[in-house]
Amino acid sequence: MGKGLQVYPGLFDPVTQMGLSEIGAVSATVDSSETGGYNPDVAAATAVLPSSEHIPVTRAAGITEVLAVPGSGGFDFSGNRGVIGGQASAFNLAGWTMEDMQIKRSVAMVLNWPQIQTRTFDFATFSRKEKPYADASRNTKNRLTS
Repeated sequence: MGKGLQVYPGLFDPVTQMGLSEIGAVSATVDSSETGGYNPDVAAATAVLPSSEHIPVTRAAGITEVLAVPGSGGFDFSGNRGVIGGQASAFNLAGWTMEDMQIKRSVAMVLNWPQIQTRTFDFATFSRKEKPYADASRNTKNRLTS
């Protein structure tokens, strides 16, 4: 029945915000993060939009399964990046509803480790400045606890 046809394997995108963000410039279409720094109860599958225009385009490019990762940062991300972003969900890009598409609702917990920035950019002098590690560490701790 498949004689003479070519078969290609489907690809898996391991970290994406597929279905969580439609148009980055329109905040009403972006549901990639929750408010607050700790959201262990949030599952990406709850917010995935199965009718996203990105899904058929991505499927046509050969990607058949994805891992939607909430609050993970990245190029298409403009929301809150908490320490615990939520639970990543695996789903297939074929189907009409999330129930049809879902492979597993909770695959991984998304953690964003805080970074201590010792370098800053001074716009007045257009130069980089190095901050002592102790000061940078104290600023980071204050930012995380507030």
